[in-house]
Amino acid sequence: MPLAALSPGGVLITWTRRSAPGDHRLSDQAGRQTTLDGHPASINATSATDECAAVGATREVHAIIVLDPVMPYQHWLDMSACLAAPDAARAEMQVNEMLASLRVTSGP
Repeated sequence: MPLAALSPGGVLITWTRRSAPGDHRLSDQAGRQTTLDGHPASINATSATDECAAVGATREVHAIIVLDPVMPYQHWLDMSACLAAPDAARAEMQVNEMLASLRVTSGP
């Protein structure tokens, strides 16, 4: 994690581009299935776990955006948002707004 601890009301968003051979299906991911900028995606919001909890977050949002569904889901963007109290609910809404406005400008 790039931070040791979130400040009160803080948000930490990390983006990672991932590639892996094999058949990784979006339907195997937790969360709601959706489309972001025309790409199949999954968004899951939960109580903070693991790395997010370690920096003091109370909520986290995780999104997977498939870059190339033709190559059975071998290339994707992984977004993780750690949200600290107070007002983590407002931050979660803002993260969802950011995802809705996402523009993917490069493929696999």
